[in-house]
Amino acid sequence: MARSDVSVTLNYYSNPFGANAKLILKDKSGNVLEMVKGNDVNLTEPGVYPAYVRLTSNGVSEVIEHQRMEPIFFVSNDPKLRNQAVH
Repeated sequence: MARSDVSVTLNYYSNPFGANAKLILKDKSGNVLEMVKGNDVNLTEPGVYPAYVRLTSNGVSEVIEHQRMEPIFFVSNDPKLRNQAVH
């Protein structure tokens, strides 16, 4: 599939008993192709942008970048931030 054929939603929520983030991959028709739950850890101070979050699911960590308060996020490939993601 091409990137233009899918959408990805990232939800953060409060959950004292387990995962507190959910990624949902959908096709153009809105059908859920994959849903992954994970845990997030802020790598920057709350309310400061750009904001970076370490998201870990199934033993794999990625750094999520929020450039500003908006519904768009990026997966960072910055080596310094990725190093923080694995520690």
